[in-house]
Amino acid sequence: MNEGVLANTFGALALAASDAIRRGARTDVAHGGETAAALNLVGHVPGLRIEDLASGLGLTHPGTVRLVDRLVGDALLERRPSLADRRAVALYLTRAGVRKRRTLLAGRLSATDDLLAPLDQRERIALQAITAKLLRAYVRDEADALGTCRYCDEKLCTNCPVNEALAQHAERE
Repeated sequence: MNEGVLANTFGALALAASDAIRRGARTDVAHGGETAAALNLVGHVPGLRIEDLASGLGLTHPGTVRLVDRLVGDALLERRPSLADRRAVALYLTRAGVRKRRTLLAGRLSATDDLLAPLDQRERIALQAITAKLLRAYVRDEADALGTCRYCDEKLCTNCPVNEALAQHAERE
């Protein structure tokens, strides 16, 4: 087997999946960039701090503040004092934000279902095992986890390989 071919085709598939997910998300939100991912992360981790959101999105702090300002202005997010640190801001979805997140997650699922359509049940089971193994190996810390899961639906991930990886890293420390 030519490993270069595997790396190349895997990279192409990863980009195709990312593009499909982003295209679906852009049709459901008024702003581009990481808007959809921000809504999903805040819904995934209610009370998320702006610093953690910035880390998960790979944005600067000022860029994340501007994004949060837009989402607050669109009545999709709200800021509250953090329970852990009163100086910090905690982010929560509004009711409209929860509805928008549901729409985004449905679009993501549809986009990924289209990519997986050619696979039969046996191939899907094998791919699930392989992707879980790769995710466990990739995720090293909370920032990796937030970035990796920025479009995930936590309700579908009952045996989350990302959480397993975080737990394994915590045990080693």
